[in-house]
Amino acid sequence: MNKKIKLFSVGIIVIAGLFVGASFASAQTATVASCNSATVSATLNDTGGATTSVWFEWGTSYTTVDTGSGSRTATQSFSTAPQNFSQLITGLNPSTTYYYRAVFENTYGKSQGGTLSFVTPQCATQNNQTYTQPYVTTNSASSVSQNSATLNGYVTSSGTNINAWFEWGTSYSLGNTTSVLNYGTGATSFNNSVYNLNPNTTYYYRAVAQSTYGTVYGSTLSFTTSGQGYNYSMTGSAPTVTTLLATELTDTTAKLNGLVFASTNQSSSAWFEWGINSNLVNKTQAVNVGSLPTVKHSDFITGLVQGQTYYYRIVAENPYGKVYGTVNTFVLETSTYVVTPTVTTPVVLKPTTTVVVRGSSTQSLVALSIEGGAEMIGAGEKRTYHVVWKNESTQSLKNVVLRVTFPQSINIDSATKGTFSSADNSVIVDLKTLASKESGETFIFATAGRGLKPGELLVVTANMVYTGANGVQGDAIAYVTHRGEATQIAVSANIFGAGDFIPTTLFEWLILMVLVLILVLLGNHLYGRFAEHK
Repeated sequence: MNKKIKLFSVGIIVIAGLFVGASFASAQTATVASCNSATVSATLNDTGGATTSVWFEWGTSYTTVDTGSGSRTATQSFSTAPQNFSQLITGLNPSTTYYYRAVFENTYGKSQGGTLSFVTPQCATQNNQTYTQPYVTTNSASSVSQNSATLNGYVTSSGTNINAWFEWGTSYSLGNTTSVLNYGTGATSFNNSVYNLNPNTTYYYRAVAQSTYGTVYGSTLSFTTSGQGYNYSMTGSAPTVTTLLATELTDTTAKLNGLVFASTNQSSSAWFEWGINSNLVNKTQAVNVGSLPTVKHSDFITGLVQGQTYYYRIVAENPYGKVYGTVNTFVLETSTYVVTPTVTTPVVLKPTTTVVVRGSSTQSLVALSIEGGAEMIGAGEKRTYHVVWKNESTQSLKNVVLRVTFPQSINIDSATKGTFSSADNSVIVDLKTLASKESGETFIFATAGRGLKPGELLVVTANMVYTGANGVQGDAIAYVTHRGEATQIAVSANIFGAGDFIPTTLFEWLILMVLVLILVLLGNHLYGRFAEHK
C-alpha cells in the first residue's frame, strides 16, 4: 500500500471532501520572543519522495487562518524528511491572540497542520524603557507512570525576577497547583513532578509565570497515566472506546457516534466532549450504557454554524477508570436533509444507546463485516483483516467513506485498498459512490506490537458512512476483538504469525507446501537407505 498521507492532525477526519496529500506536520509550536514578535515552528514528517514547499499561515482570526485567507510567511523547500523548520513573525500587537498553522505543498497535493494559537504578552514602560511581561511555554509531560508524572515548561524574563509553577487537574478547570519556585531573571526550562495520580486517567496542565509586570499562562496540554494492567479477575478494569464518524449533519445539528466495549460486568457511563478546537470545552449528557459487551452510543449536538470545523471524542467511565477515544472532526456544510416545509412537529434530540448486533447497526443500508483471525493475539504476531461491504438497498449511495481503525498496540503494514493515516492508526477507503447491490472488499495486513500487554483488550473497528438518495446520512459498523496473550504458539506464531497452524495467505500456503515437500523427500531418502541396508 502506498502510504499517502491525508490531512490528519490530532485524529482529524474531514467527512466532506477527504483530501489526499503527501506531507504531514507534527510538533507545531510557537515561542513568543517579545510583546510584538514570535517564532512559529513545525516538523515535516514525510515528503512522499518529492520536493516539498513549507510555510506558515497566521492571523488574529481562527476562521481566517483555517480557511487559508490570512497572512503567510516566506516559503522554504525540503526534499527529504523529517525536517524541523521555523519562521519569525514580527509586527505583532501586545496582548493579542494569534492563530497559525503549517502548510505543505508538493506534486502530490497540499495539506495543512492543525490550527493552533499563542498570545503575545503585554508591554510595560518604566523609566522610559519598554519591558515585556514574562512568557511561559507548556511542554510535553515526561516520566508518565500509573501514579505520577513530570510536568515541563520554559520561561523567559524581561530582566526581573520571575516565579513559575504548574496548574493541573482531571479537567480543563485544573484546580491543583505545584509549588512556586523562583527562576531569577533569565530564560530557563523548569519542571515539577505530581504524585498520587489515578491510573488510566487523563490529566490537564499548564505552566504559569509571574513577575512585577504580570502573570501569564501557557497552553493547556494533557497526558494519560498508564493503566492498572489487564486481568480476568473480579477486580475489573476500565472500558474501551472507539470514536466513530459523525452522521446526520444538518444546518445546525450533528449526530456524534461511538462504541463502548465493557471489559467487565460493571456498568459504564458514556458521553461526548466537543468544541470548535481541540480543547473540547462542551460536554453532552452522560448516559448509563449498562454492562453489555458492546454498545453504540450516539448523541446530537445543536446550535452549530455552517462552515465551522468541530472536534469531538467519546468518553466512557466506570468505577475502574475513565477512557477517551481519539479526537475526530467534521465540517458542517449545507444541510444533508431533504427539507419538508409542511413538517411542524417539534423534534426532541435524545442520546441513544443501541446494542451492536453481528457487527452492524440496525436499519443500515450497508452490510459491513470484518474478520481478523483468532481472538488471542501475541506480541509480534502478524494478522490479515478482511473487510467486506455491500449496498443492500435498491438506491445508489454517495459520499461513501470507510474507516478501519486499529488500536495503537497493532501496527498497520499494508492494505490492498485505502490510504494510511498515522494520526489515528487507521486505513481510509474513499469509495465516493456505491451502486445498488454493489459490494467490495479490502485486505489489511498488520502486526501486533512488541509492547502488547497480556490480557489487553484490542478492538479493530470498521465504520462506513454514506448519504442515501433522500439526502440522509447513515452508517454501518463492524468490529473484531482480540485479547493479548503472554506468549505465542511456537510453531504457528513464528512460521505463520496467524495465531493458529492453518495458513491464511498465499505466501503461508507456499511455505507450508515447501515444508511438506522437504519432509516427503527426506522420508523417501531415509526409506531408500533402510531398504538398501535390508
